[in-house]
Amino acid sequence: MKKTILILTISMLLIMMFGCAPSNKMTYENLAYLYKSERGRPAIQFRPFNVSDSVTRIYFKTKMQDYLYAREKPGEPFQAKIQVHFELYDSFESDEIIDSASLEYTDSRHYKKDYKLIEYFNVNAEFEDDYILVIDLKDMNRGYTYTTIHEIYKSSYSDPHYFIPLTPKGNPIFVNYFSSGQPFQLKCGAPEHEQIYMGYYSDRLPVPPPPFKIDETSGDINYEADTTYPIMLTNNRQTEILTLDKPGFYQFKNDTSSKKGLTLSYLYEGYPNVNTSHQMAEALRYITKQEEYEELMSYEEPKVAVDSFWLNIAGTPGRAMVLLKKYYHRVEDANRLFPSIREGWKTERGMMYIIFGLPNAVFRRDDFERWVYGIPGSLEAKKFDFIRVDNPFTPDYYLIDRSPGYENLWFNAVEQWRR
Repeated sequence: MKKTILILTISMLLIMMFGCAPSNKMTYENLAYLYKSERGRPAIQFRPFNVSDSVTRIYFKTKMQDYLYAREKPGEPFQAKIQVHFELYDSFESDEIIDSASLEYTDSRHYKKDYKLIEYFNVNAEFEDDYILVIDLKDMNRGYTYTTIHEIYKSSYSDPHYFIPLTPKGNPIFVNYFSSGQPFQLKCGAPEHEQIYMGYYSDRLPVPPPPFKIDETSGDINYEADTTYPIMLTNNRQTEILTLDKPGFYQFKNDTSSKKGLTLSYLYEGYPNVNTSHQMAEALRYITKQEEYEELMSYEEPKVAVDSFWLNIAGTPGRAMVLLKKYYHRVEDANRLFPSIREGWKTERGMMYIIFGLPNAVFRRDDFERWVYGIPGSLEAKKFDFIRVDNPFTPDYYLIDRSPGYENLWFNAVEQWRR
């Protein structure tokens, strides 16, 4: 990647801290902040890439206009200061910090300009293990810190972080969803491969049923690709220019015997935003009855269907607009927070996020996530557990632990939307 023309001051304050004093286990920490809406906070994206058996590179992109530019003395240039601190753990249950460092970036060239900083830092992560990376990004002039957690997959050369999509200019692409015809190249970090394979899957996965329905087929996926073909790698281990032209998802892997790889998707134009009346009508599935939903989807004019639905349940145009904005903000947030091989709002965590909102508390282990609504530990608190399910297309695939006991909770929450 070409180095940015930013004037950067990079200070390596602390490198390779092995055997540090133990911190609190993340399993006891409330991680609900990870699922807060991106609105009103700095826009930051991260992309891990395993560049060798011992090093993982963490690319990040952030909009400089989201940071405060200030000057220490009159006459000096306005300057933004960003500090990135990371800590690497073996798992959510681990106390030991494997690697950590702090880096500082300063910018005085892009005051009041629309500029996106793209940079990277390296993490010492050995092959044949997976890791948890905690990143604190601090706007030093404001004193605001944004914390995020990422998993690094490095247990085999088939893991998704041995691939990275790049723009034709060589910059990393930070999301796994693409527009039709959007050009990209794929770089492979695994050694000794002259070609990779791409499998195309056209299946559109259904919307999950409510959490009280015990449906053994919920989350089932057809693992048979519609088509599979090889793609040659260049000398620098990159593909030629590729595009995703048909709706569905595409899995890239090192060989045909491997189940894992990197999955990219083309869902619809403009994703993750909800742009059309048809998309708005489709996303009403969770708060409509089956017959009502089928009638909505049968309208020749989806906009008429959507407007009529919200006006009927709200009573007045003003209240209808308030409910509509709130609902579709959650749909779009779910698309961003729970990216998968389907639209984020169609995942089981996305479903619960839309209906119940941001949990008061989220607790995680390596293969388990608990959402709590209310005061954690109180008798009145509502708890929903999500289990990570092995899925070759995405390592971040969670299904809710279903229970008939959720029926009243679900219908009470749905009724709140329809009052």
